[in-house]
Amino acid sequence: MAEEERPQKRGSGFFRLFERGVDTATRNNVTAYGYSVSIRAAAFAILQTSRTDTGVCLI
Repeated sequence: MAEEERPQKRGSGFFRLFERGVDTATRNNVTAYGYSVSIRAAAFAILQTSRTDTGVCLI
């Protein structure tokens, strides 16, 4: 196969290694990130409803 017929790689060297590392880290942490966002949203909702100036009646 001639050199001009070969498909070009997306990156090479350090940048390709960095890209693969970011891809792996993102893929493996999606579930943990989603859990963290859900817990944070629930905590903010609880804190917001505990304020007296929001008009929410706490019994």
